[in-house]
Amino acid sequence: MHTFTIERLVQRGFESPSEWWLEAELYHPTDSLDLGVLLPAERPVKLARVVTLDEPEGVLVPPTWTDDRRQCIGYSEQAPRLGQRFTILWDW
Repeated sequence: MHTFTIERLVQRGFESPSEWWLEAELYHPTDSLDLGVLLPAERPVKLARVVTLDEPEGVLVPPTWTDDRRQCIGYSEQAPRLGQRFTILWDW
């Protein structure tokens, strides 16, 4: 079994009001998928959802709060379908 962890730091990337996203698409069989976005404390999220090929309208994802008052948007799925695309969308 292999575990891949990918982290990305975006600085000054969330400055204009808009909808933003993080996406992962599966090309290999996967036991589990965990996606997460940790957002700055001064920019609270209005709405977040996860969109897939099977759920194009999306499913609401409530953000959680960290001890340092930042919001985290996360999504997990066990045994995701091969070829599936997962997109976390959020609006400031």
